[in-house]
Amino acid sequence: MLSKLNFVKLGVRHVFVRRHCISTMRRNLFTPAISPQQFSSSALPHQWIFAQRMYYHNVEANATGAQRQRHLIERQSRTQYQPLKSAFGVPLSRRAAMPSMITHQRHLRPLQSPLIGPRRTVDAPVPAGSTPTSNCVDIIRTYATDLVREKLIEPFGRPAKKTKRKVTVVGCGQVGMAVIMSILAQNISNEVCIIDANEKLVKGESKDVQQGSLYLRDAVIIGNTDYKASEDSAVCIITAGERQKKGQTRLDLLKTNVKIMSQIVPPLVKYSPETILIIVSNPCDILAHVAWKTSQLPLERVFASGTHLDTARFRYFIAKRLGVSASSVQGYVIGEHGDSSVPVWSAVSVGGIRFRDLSKCAGAEGDTDQWHEVHNQVVKAAYEVIAGKGYTNWAIGLTVASLVSMILDNKNEVATVSTLAREREGIENDVFLSLPVVLGANGVTSFIKLQLSGLEQQRLCKSAETLDKAMQSLKGKK
Repeated sequence: MLSKLNFVKLGVRHVFVRRHCISTMRRNLFTPAISPQQFSSSALPHQWIFAQRMYYHNVEANATGAQRQRHLIERQSRTQYQPLKSAFGVPLSRRAAMPSMITHQRHLRPLQSPLIGPRRTVDAPVPAGSTPTSNCVDIIRTYATDLVREKLIEPFGRPAKKTKRKVTVVGCGQVGMAVIMSILAQNISNEVCIIDANEKLVKGESKDVQQGSLYLRDAVIIGNTDYKASEDSAVCIITAGERQKKGQTRLDLLKTNVKIMSQIVPPLVKYSPETILIIVSNPCDILAHVAWKTSQLPLERVFASGTHLDTARFRYFIAKRLGVSASSVQGYVIGEHGDSSVPVWSAVSVGGIRFRDLSKCAGAEGDTDQWHEVHNQVVKAAYEVIAGKGYTNWAIGLTVASLVSMILDNKNEVATVSTLAREREGIENDVFLSLPVVLGANGVTSFIKLQLSGLEQQRLCKSAETLDKAMQSLKGKK
């Protein structure tokens, strides 16, 4: 009779004998389809070869430690993808070399020809001077990027190819960049395109902003000289043109900037037929008229920033004098964006209280408080800034950004922008000048009917005549 210890020994021995028998049967039943010497020239898929090597009948697959590493190194030396061993700068690990190449064979097959040339046998000599070209390096980098993306990101839904909040700014000078930074800093749009004829400048400015996009809601900033980059823009802002210099009026820039405008508008409309054009280049009133005629867009979708900046300065100077915030002051400056602009004192109010209810002559003749000096400050403001730093940019940048916000967010806010004013407020001239309008997603949606005094009406008509004379001189030149 067997003791308990001998019984256990017999059972363990039986298990090992049984495993040996099963292993022997497998080796006899599953014969290798090809010999190891045929691996290098085999036309079978590498996945099938790798699978065969993993069966128990393959003695080398059961090897461990140094034997298995030696086997993998020998197999790697015979593969046709051996040049990719360290193509990415970091050699593949010995244990992961073969599985990695086999797993990503579907990526390597299209790259085989440009990377290593036609297929050759293992013993064939390597052609002299067969070093990777720059194009080859680019392909390798693209392949490496695809591998990382495949491991990191799992696609789910279809991504949007375009957004409806793209903004294009033509001209990356001081004003253009101020507009761009104002839009990005206020999160008005997270996709901005910069177009400029100076390739070095536009690339440098766009890269400079791109590198700080982490703090701009990961905004997309594109800089290019080709107008195709502006495709499908919701708003196009034109700031390109000759800059106003010390001693120059805005009308002095007319002849030069009209030529520039006629070259910019057609390609913008070609790639963004549903866009809204905002003209910032001076003289913006006349250039807006030219842009409207050139673009053939609906009238409500072409306007200039006009006296929107003058209105902001007007409210600021009144608030500064009274010691309140500018947002508590309501008022308009209309007419030309220039020396002939008209302050609408009859519409000025602070905290809902009209100035004219407190002083009927405020801003008019006989005003003992000298409120008319506020408008003089508005007119001189740009010249003072230009005399100090050579140009104006931040105030106009913030002003244009507020207009873009009204459009993209469909705010329907009131703003004084320059649009066709014929047969409005007693104006008979075919000119663009600033009037209070409602801005929304479709541009100018409606006009605000002002209750102008006789003096304000007279000054507005005179401002329209000044712009009309400039337009007539332009037509005469043609």
